[in-house]
Amino acid sequence: MAAIIVATYKEQVRSFRYKLLRTRHFWLKPTLQEVTTMNEYVREPGDFIKAGFARNARKLLEQYRSLTEGFPETERYDITLLLSVLQSLLTLANEYLMVKQNREENWERIAHDVPKWQGLSRSFVKDYTFPEDITYLRFIESLRNAMSHPAPQLRKPFLPTTGYTTVPDGSGVIARISFTDSPWVVRGCYKVGLPKQKRDDMIKELINRNPTSLVRKADIQTGDKLVYKIEVDGDLFIPLFRAEMKVSDLYIVATELATHLEHPIVSDAMSYGRSRRQQAAAR
Repeated sequence: MAAIIVATYKEQVRSFRYKLLRTRHFWLKPTLQEVTTMNEYVREPGDFIKAGFARNARKLLEQYRSLTEGFPETERYDITLLLSVLQSLLTLANEYLMVKQNREENWERIAHDVPKWQGLSRSFVKDYTFPEDITYLRFIESLRNAMSHPAPQLRKPFLPTTGYTTVPDGSGVIARISFTDSPWVVRGCYKVGLPKQKRDDMIKELINRNPTSLVRKADIQTGDKLVYKIEVDGDLFIPLFRAEMKVSDLYIVATELATHLEHPIVSDAMSYGRSRRQQAAAR
């Protein structure tokens, strides 16, 4: 019996090493079964580590929803899970899409109300003051900032601060969530130490975008520091993104984003299938 156990263990080790070898070297293509069932997050060419995580994250959401169907609302933690998964996917997507060759043209398109793409809609955005148009890429970046850098609104004048929060509706159940990306505000007050060049570049962009508005410098001295500010038509300007989304919409965004990120696994599996069919036809 001991010999059988040892032999079985050695076979498992050999199998794991073989799978690891195949997945660490792009010239040794994994089999279709390995591609679709492998769970080891091995860093390798082809972005399989991101694709594998995205695929499993999507399945996790679907599995939890299925397993807890019929549970009382007070015993379901699907929204907590959704926010955790979404934050991870947004971080992966933001880093992945920073490399221009990784993103298709749709990411550069201006976001519209309909049709929705990647589950995103311009109608979700309630406030947007950045001078550039809101693209799908910008949408993802702002959602990622809101979820990854939440900060309390502690200081006067209590300006909109980066973060996310639920939107109460009196039902006692979380139905909507608000996301804010406000990069020039720290804990409720205007950011001290904003680079002068960034202020000047923003003024140029605002003038180009709003030629009829009065855009001017509004710098103030705070102690020994000069705080660079901008006024537009007499009001303090801060670049701001704020969106409100239903939980059901967030679920769609998460699954769509996961599907997009898992593409390397899907395309490799399809390529493997085509190769197998071609080999069979050649026999």
